[in-house]
Amino acid sequence: MTLYQFKTRKCKSSKKCWITSISVSLLLTTLIIVLCVLLTHAPHAELRFKESKEPFANPERGWHVLQDSENFANGSLDWLLTTWRDENSVHYVPLDQDFKVFGTVLFVQFNLEQAKNSQQIPEQKMNELHRALTKIRENGLKAIFRAAYNFDGTGRPEPDDIQTVLTHQMQIINVLNANKNVIIGVQFGFIGPWGEMHNSVFDGLEGRASYEQAVLQIGNQYFEHLDQQIKIMVRKPSDAHILVGQSPLKDEDAYTYSRTARVGFHNDALYTNANDYGTFDPDKHDPNIINYVRQQTKYTIATGESSAFDYQNSYILGNYSTYNNALKEAKWQHITSQNLWSFTQDFNGPQNNSDEYLRWDIQSFNNFTCVMGYRWVLQKMQYFNSKGNFNGQFQIINVGISAIISKRPVILIIQSSGISQKMIFDTDPRMWLPNETVVLTFDFNIISELIGKPCQILLQFPDKDSELAGNPLYSVRLANSDILWDELTGNNLITSNIMIK
Repeated sequence: MTLYQFKTRKCKSSKKCWITSISVSLLLTTLIIVLCVLLTHAPHAELRFKESKEPFANPERGWHVLQDSENFANGSLDWLLTTWRDENSVHYVPLDQDFKVFGTVLFVQFNLEQAKNSQQIPEQKMNELHRALTKIRENGLKAIFRAAYNFDGTGRPEPDDIQTVLTHQMQIINVLNANKNVIIGVQFGFIGPWGEMHNSVFDGLEGRASYEQAVLQIGNQYFEHLDQQIKIMVRKPSDAHILVGQSPLKDEDAYTYSRTARVGFHNDALYTNANDYGTFDPDKHDPNIINYVRQQTKYTIATGESSAFDYQNSYILGNYSTYNNALKEAKWQHITSQNLWSFTQDFNGPQNNSDEYLRWDIQSFNNFTCVMGYRWVLQKMQYFNSKGNFNGQFQIINVGISAIISKRPVILIIQSSGISQKMIFDTDPRMWLPNETVVLTFDFNIISELIGKPCQILLQFPDKDSELAGNPLYSVRLANSDILWDELTGNNLITSNIMIK
């Protein structure tokens, strides 16, 4: 078959013929070089993968349950520590077995009621906190932390003297720093019942000014002494404004450890009414509020607890608690972790003393479990394999509603018969934002021991902390139905039959 046809004619000038010949040769040579380059870097093969819709445990995300540090430390919650990430265990929640109920995050309450009138928190109490966090680590879990002077709702529980609060806070910070590798965030705490930053002794004669001064003093001590990798969650956007001003975190300042880059939120009235019990001022329909919270939590952390009922309106069933609305609000707040027990108490209980029940269906509940926090899906792998060179790319999408909290390495492993070769990608998974696709490019010069052998290709996402990196419970699992997860190593087996040439 003729690809190209040329009309020929006799050259009148030998010099012109020589130049024309050279030009054609150069053109053909250039085309051949370009073709070779394209072939060299073109994918020899493409593998596509299926997304899994099944809920499963992954670190630093999902449902959490809260308990006092004393119960974690004294052994009475060992059953919870050992079974919390197991979807087949019963966790004292009134849900059918078909609901997938599990998590990797626990909420540690540190009750300071007995220390209110003491300048120092007793050593025994501080040891209790350290033991609780140690047990959480031993079981492959992570923690959200909050300290408060009561957890029973009684108003104005704090010491009158802010210096006592600051002394207690500093003692706690020292223990938190020693256990920073298992803490995904610290809720502000200390002020008001439950540490929820309302009905405080600092709302006294001086009103708002006294409250703001207390927030600034406690906040400054967090910023100056709490390890920089630990995010600080405040109760309301207005509390963040006190600490860092009214401008949200800029994209270019993410993870710079500036004060603004460390402030997240805990909304303890999720999906209740128009302002979530005063969380948002004037209300959460204000686009300025939505845009502020969306941008601020994009690179920080947001957690909370929910209620199906609007208690401010005679305990009526709130329209905000439907699955579709809750998912919409969780998305713009970038909810990473949510209290399971508060959810099941209100969303699965009787309405207005009747036999009628509000219940998300199984599909809705399980889907919410899947998308809370981050969830990474491998879409495809393209690769070229020739003469000991193995190059290509992975395409991953985050189908969750937030980014991952902690930075971690992304490792490609090629292995066969006990011999392996690794490459660490130059990427920060914290920047893998919801609904965004990331491309990871690799280029290996394969070691001779692997050439000519069928190799496994694996991806691993271990914890960055040296103490936790070897524990597979802290590794991230990809949300693919056709990728094998090895729970003993924390590896995602992408394929097992690539012959390295």
